[in-house]
Amino acid sequence: MYKYKYLTLSLLFQTSIIFSANAGVNFIINEGNDVNQTAQKEYINDYEKACSEANFKVKTSSCTGTQHPGLICPYSPLYTDKCCSSRYAYVLAGSCAFGTVPDTDPNEGTCGGRYRCVCDRTEYPKGIDREKCTGKFTYDPVNRCTEKYFDDDGIEHEKYYYKGCTCSSNYARCSSTYHLRGVGEGCSDGTYIYYTSCACEAGYNKLCSASGPRDGNNYCKFNGRKYYLSCNSEEADNKQDDDVMNSTDQ
Repeated sequence: MYKYKYLTLSLLFQTSIIFSANAGVNFIINEGNDVNQTAQKEYINDYEKACSEANFKVKTSSCTGTQHPGLICPYSPLYTDKCCSSRYAYVLAGSCAFGTVPDTDPNEGTCGGRYRCVCDRTEYPKGIDREKCTGKFTYDPVNRCTEKYFDDDGIEHEKYYYKGCTCSSNYARCSSTYHLRGVGEGCSDGTYIYYTSCACEAGYNKLCSASGPRDGNNYCKFNGRKYYLSCNSEEADNKQDDDVMNSTDQ
């Protein structure tokens, strides 16, 4: 009888020890699985060590100023993989706007599982900090890409990059349809030739305000007015001086 009583007390004592040894243990659920799962992944006692072994070695509290934490350690929110620069906007993969691509810079291109979007250098090689348009040329505003960044105060700014160059706004296209000719040295963008100014072709210097033009469709458009080659009267009406007829009319 005493023998059985002793065995019962011994079993109770061992059970108490086992229960005490497991008290306070945190069960970590497999990340990414259904929230209703109950399977245990592992026991974690040393969170700092666990995060470090999982490559989360930076304290989130060290991401100060304009920085913010990247990926957060699944074992403790006190650790992150690195601090992200707030100078850039990071988006999910595949979310870059048209004309931009994910940055391949290993230091700043990606952070917190998101990516910085930059203008494709192959498609948009021109820009203030890339290949420059100089001399007669300026950046073509039609084909451009917008890249966003933030200053130290968190204010958003934009950089622009371009596919190519075009003649600067100081040059005008002198349309032969309106009998205009170019004056001075031309600038070509590969499709058209532009000039610093335009002038009516020779002979188109009559307003014909008294008798009217012989051919109302045959004129030179200059500074918003029409100058004709000939008038209905034999005397030229309001003949203008060719030397002052320079225009940027298209």
